[in-house]
Amino acid sequence: MSISISQLERFYANPFEYFLMYGLGLRKRPEFELSPLDSGTLYHKVMELLLRQHGNLNQLVQDGTLAQTVAALVKENVQAFGIEILEADDYWRFVARQISAMLTQSAKMIARQQQNTRFRPKQFELKFGRGKGMKGLELPLDGGRSVTVAGRIDRLDETVIDDQRYFMVLDYKSSPHEFSMQNAYYGKSMQLLTYIDAIDETTGPFAGMTPAGAEYFVFNLPRIAYADYIDPKKPEALLQNYRLKGLIVLPDDADAAHRQQLITAFDQSLTPELAKDKVSNRPLWSWR
Repeated sequence: MSISISQLERFYANPFEYFLMYGLGLRKRPEFELSPLDSGTLYHKVMELLLRQHGNLNQLVQDGTLAQTVAALVKENVQAFGIEILEADDYWRFVARQISAMLTQSAKMIARQQQNTRFRPKQFELKFGRGKGMKGLELPLDGGRSVTVAGRIDRLDETVIDDQRYFMVLDYKSSPHEFSMQNAYYGKSMQLLTYIDAIDETTGPFAGMTPAGAEYFVFNLPRIAYADYIDPKKPEALLQNYRLKGLIVLPDDADAAHRQQLITAFDQSLTPELAKDKVSNRPLWSWR
């Protein structure tokens, strides 16, 4: 038996909804609209191509070509995925421009994050299970049976500290998300932990890597108060709206110096004093 992590989360959140969708196979009647699935697919593909083709986004920002590049990718993939509604009339063409603006702003914030972190994107849309990409996670069941968990990792970042390769999982979202160990325990928020397990147990090019964390990145176009936007004392007002939310994983056997190296790898602006303040409000888990 094979199942995706989103199916499992749906089951634990609402077993009856799971039965309707995956037991009876009920689906909402198709309408001429921009569905969350269509928009999510578009966001993921544009960001994948942008980072894959132009790894250093700061160069596009400096050249002033980021918005033009994103708009071209949006147009190209609207046609590739058959999202005709975004070309239907003036209103939907306006929506397409807003999507380009939102993805451009998100890309700028990723470029800002890249300036402060040692982690760099290494893989995109990494599939595991169901014969695609990496091997799925095998979970044993009673009676000698098992279930294979499949999924897709939006982005895998990597860095090297003291000759050890560390990875961080990035999961793109279109709405606010935060990691909760309680929700993970009850099966309602298992994606980040499952993705860490999938990389940790794989073979091939990712074998032997050590988990450093898993985070949500939310696509959005926030409104910033003008006073905050121009205040020189608040240079990070916009960036605060794109803070990664998730968990940091620290090795069990790491000494204080190595732990600080790992924390600083996430954000090189963190001194030990600042790290104590900023990281204390985020989940820190030692691996296993």
